[in-house]
Amino acid sequence: MFKLNSKNLPSNPGVYIMKNVDAEIIYIGKAKDIRKRVSSYFSKSIKDPKTQVLVKHINEIDYIVTDSELEALILECNLIKEKKPRYNIDLKDNKSYPFIKVTLNETYPRIFKTRKFKRDASRYFGPYPNVQLIYRNLKLIHQLFPIRSCDLDLPSKRKNIDPCLDYFIKRCDGCCINKITPEKYKEYIDEVILFLGGKYGKLIKLLNEKMMEASKELKYEIAAKIKNQIEAVKEINEKQRVYSTEDLDIDVLGFYLKERIIILSLLFIREGKLLGKRIFVLKEDDIYDYFSPEWIISYTLKNYYSNDHEIPDEIILPIIPLEKDLLMNYISKLKNEKVKITVPKGGRKLEWVTLASQNAQFGYMEEKKVTGKELILSELKLVLNLSVEPRRIEGFDIANTDGHNAVASMVSFLNGIADKKNYRYYKIRTIEGPNDVGMIKEVIARRYQKLKNESLALPDLILIDGGKGQLNGAKEVIDTLGLNIPVISLAKREEEIFIPGNKVPIKLADNSQCLRLLQTVRDEAHRFGNSFHKKLRDKKTVKSIFDEIKGVGKQRKTSLMKHFKTLNNIKQASLQELYEVECLDKPTAKRIYEFFH
Repeated sequence: MFKLNSKNLPSNPGVYIMKNVDAEIIYIGKAKDIRKRVSSYFSKSIKDPKTQVLVKHINEIDYIVTDSELEALILECNLIKEKKPRYNIDLKDNKSYPFIKVTLNETYPRIFKTRKFKRDASRYFGPYPNVQLIYRNLKLIHQLFPIRSCDLDLPSKRKNIDPCLDYFIKRCDGCCINKITPEKYKEYIDEVILFLGGKYGKLIKLLNEKMMEASKELKYEIAAKIKNQIEAVKEINEKQRVYSTEDLDIDVLGFYLKERIIILSLLFIREGKLLGKRIFVLKEDDIYDYFSPEWIISYTLKNYYSNDHEIPDEIILPIIPLEKDLLMNYISKLKNEKVKITVPKGGRKLEWVTLASQNAQFGYMEEKKVTGKELILSELKLVLNLSVEPRRIEGFDIANTDGHNAVASMVSFLNGIADKKNYRYYKIRTIEGPNDVGMIKEVIARRYQKLKNESLALPDLILIDGGKGQLNGAKEVIDTLGLNIPVISLAKREEEIFIPGNKVPIKLADNSQCLRLLQTVRDEAHRFGNSFHKKLRDKKTVKSIFDEIKGVGKQRKTSLMKHFKTLNNIKQASLQELYEVECLDKPTAKRIYEFFH
């Protein structure tokens, strides 16, 4: 067992390097104070099992002192990249998405699709979740720019090379036969890089300058060709949704945390347009240090941008990362210019963060292979502290007019989807006058006494439309029946969720998917109950009104309602429309028309 002698460690900023018994580097970290930070690993208060595992494997601790914490951070990132220690997080995509590669290390660079990302002198664009988008972009590039599509090793030592078809149809300027200089070819590559990077504004400006120059030199054919390029780029630019009018490069990070899995989503906005995303998955086994979203976001950014990825002008985050100022200085140093880190509280930028977090949530669904509805039910289980996911939810509502024509409705949702074949409605039998609590108690008793008697499947959750009164009434009946079914209520005014025994209601965010599901169940019960109540009310009204019209008996009342559906339609019907009703003669139809007009 390794015993730390902290007196041998400096109190300077720097990097500490932990090694195992085989002298292999197993962890690299940076610190403002090396002695204090390393000592914290051996504190008796450390309860994190992963840190305890790390400490058990330590046999030697080395360190490198730096002048500042920023230098320590830079050194840490470089060493982790080079050594790849076992206990440092390896930031990986959740999928092997393809890239577009530009081989800048070649005299005449090539452009092609690849799934292998190497830290070479090449430039990579992507990843692209949709491979068809890569093929579309490659096709556009070869249409707009005279870039070679071959994989020849150029310049070639071979003599008498026959150029391919691209040369003859003017899709390539003949790199293989030295018809274009590397310098001129590089101009095309620079334009392609602007195109792939979404810098359409800069590309159009550059092409405009080239077109004007060609016109001044009376090279009208070249100018016309460049004009066609400009029009094509403009058309592509206009088709993309504008997220911002600012001419800035922006990356937006969102995250989703569930079951000790963190999903990070990075959106790329270039010149105001969303160009792509990357998804990263960090599981519990990957985390051997702090496990807080603030630390994870800080760690993700410093590792991602140190891996030769394009650095934007601004990075927008959902929460303030650990060591924000240090992180901002580090990324700015990598870019060689100021990079802003923003945590918005409202407005358009907060909408971007929400969008990024939604993408992270979808990333979780892909990782766990669950549907959106299953994810909502899983979250609802946690929110309501249920023992199982509420796959079957039954919702109840009462509809009456001052106690008259009182009915109850019950709707059923299975896996978050309306199960209409199991909808039921009930005429209230035992309650007189306006008494919603008494009516709820009656319908709950009738519904679940029947299920109990017939040994039918019970729901996982009962939702009552109303407040504490209706909730307590329903809960009382369920307890009397000896059933173990969770009961909640959703009050419409404040959209508060009441749970028996909880004095304080649960208030979910307005955009919560769990709240929206409960609202859907509640509103569907309300709609279903009101439609039945209106049907009974209209039937009773029709009966009383038509008793005043000579010649309209039970059979003709039924025919009128069957034909027109509602009393209001009958009132507004023309004489000709009344003539069309089955079992209605013309004199009676005329009397009905005159009665309402």
